[in-house]
Amino acid sequence: MKKSKSKPSVAQELDAIGRKHNGVLRPEDIVEFARDPKTALHSRFQWDDTEAAHQFRLEQARRIVRVHVVLIKSPRRNQPIKVRQWHSLPSDRGGASYRKTVTILSSKDMRRELVQQALDELDSTRMKYQHLRELAEVWNSIKRAKKSVSHVA
Repeated sequence: MKKSKSKPSVAQELDAIGRKHNGVLRPEDIVEFARDPKTALHSRFQWDDTEAAHQFRLEQARRIVRVHVVLIKSPRRNQPIKVRQWHSLPSDRGGASYRKTVTILSSKDMRRELVQQALDELDSTRMKYQHLRELAEVWNSIKRAKKSVSHVA
């Protein structure tokens, strides 16, 4: 009886691509490798060019929204500060929509949601870089901020 050879995982394929390119993993190399339908990576891509183009344009629109900033008055500073003009709150994600920052800041519930989103993103960053001892003080500050905000909510 022949032993069936299991298909490599996405992680194994990424490792193989990186090894082939001297430890460097480039998106171009990943896409080229994934063109083969027999790979685990193949199903992770949208191969219908019309749909892929539409999805790319949506991502371009998101990038356009994310880079626009406005100046707002800061209650703690004498000069205005730059902030993103639009934010997407978790409660808005079903419709993939954005709200003006000034609108969010003027609503107690939306502001609380934005603060929680910021803390979640900081926590995600902490998890990504927690192995860097040089940032231990930053991670401790995030933990303290989460505790202080949870007491207010």
